Amino acid sequence: MSAQHRPSSYKQTFDARAGTYNEATRRYPDARENERKALLDLLDLKPGDRVCDTPAGGGFVADGITRDYGDAVKVVCVEPSAVFSEVIGTRFEVYNAPVEATGLTSGSFNAVASLAGLHHVEDRQPIFSEWQRLLVAGGVVAVADAASGTGTAAFLNSFLDRYTPGGHKGIFFDAGEFTHGLERAGFEEVTEVLTSVPWTFRCVDDMVDFCTRLFDVKAGRCEVATALNDTVGIVSTDSGVALQWELMYARGCSAQ
Repeated sequence: MSAQHRPSSYKQTFDARAGTYNEATRRYPDARENERKALLDLLDLKPGDRVCDTPAGGGFVADGITRDYGDAVKVVCVEPSAVFSEVIGTRFEVYNAPVEATGLTSGSFNAVASLAGLHHVEDRQPIFSEWQRLLVAGGVVAVADAASGTGTAAFLNSFLDRYTPGGHKGIFFDAGEFTHGLERAGFEEVTEVLTSVPWTFRCVDDMVDFCTRLFDVKAGRCEVATALNDTVGIVSTDSGVALQWELMYARGCSAQ
């Protein structure tokens, strides 16, 4: 891959647009709830568990865990971008460190959670190996990200690439890639499935506002709405509208 086409690093990307991303989540905290719930369902957490949320972004997954389990589950956040992590609640331990080299103690977590951060990373294998190192024997990893050939991927690397500062050169997951990478890192009982996780809103205007802020889009509202409908798909629901977002979800168990 030539330097001029090389995607920005995760840290570089979110140092630049963490502010608008976090503002979108603050204004529409439930928009991505289906996405988060699908990940947490795979973890099947229990009281006393310790979870590493990595990359943690602004604490979206961590907040969901605490909402569901309170203080019964301990969450540690690893986020490469200090700018992105500024809004994470003070109840969480936060480490601004590379995802592939956290510096945390080996075998200190029962679970690792990772939501939609890895498509900004070219070489994911060191990250999978780091997760294996962090987990206790029998610990669980749950990870989700954009998959090649989906409407989600088409929106991110076409419209968004043209209309967000710095572009968007996502490296999306092919079918079987999570399975291969996790098994190579030593995980067992690996499963992966492409999952529909609609983003939900009261109206199309809210959906457009959310996406414009989340991705720092520099385009008109009608352009954003048309692009979302043409690539991802928008449907009406009893409570408003849903953007037909899809992600590939994978789960694995640390070797006993």
